[in-house]
Amino acid sequence: MKENRFVPNYLKRTEPNNGDAVVATVTGYTWLTEFTLNYDRTIAKRHAVNALVGSSFQGFSARNACSHFALDFPDNRTGWHNLGSALNPQPAATGELTWGIVSYLGRVNYTFDNKFLLTLTGRVDGASRLGQTTNTAFSPLAPSPGSCTKRILSKTSACFT
Repeated sequence: MKENRFVPNYLKRTEPNNGDAVVATVTGYTWLTEFTLNYDRTIAKRHAVNALVGSSFQGFSARNACSHFALDFPDNRTGWHNLGSALNPQPAATGELTWGIVSYLGRVNYTFDNKFLLTLTGRVDGASRLGQTTNTAFSPLAPSPGSCTKRILSKTSACFT
C-alpha cells in the first residue's frame, strides 16, 4: 500500500505547519479463518434444539513499512514529489505492525411446541489490540422474541386478511 499525500500551506488545517507532505509504503498481508459447527434436533415433536459453535482467527502483519514526512513548504508546486524542498523535513521512519484476534462464539435455540423460543448467545474475543491489562472481552447477546409472537399473530391474522 502506498500513501502519497500533500496538504498545501494555504489550508486552515496546515496553517501551524505551513503545509505538510508524506510519502509512505507498507507491505503487508491479512488472513482470516472461520470454523462453525451446527446441531439441529427435534425430540418428541415438541422440543427442538438448534445450536451453533464456532471460532474465528484473524491476523495482520505489515513489514518493510517506510514513511517520510516533511513540514513547512514555501512553495506548493512540488507537492509530495520533492520532500527535500521543505524547510522542516522529519527523519524517516520504519517499522513493523502485527495484530491478531481470536474469537469463540456460540448460540443455542430451544423451541417448545413451536410456540416459545429461548435463545442463549455469547461471544468471547481475545485480541492483541484490546489492551495490555485486559486482552479479552465477553459479549452476551439478547434473545429475539420473534417466535413468541408467532402464535399470537396466527390467531389474529384473520382480521388482517
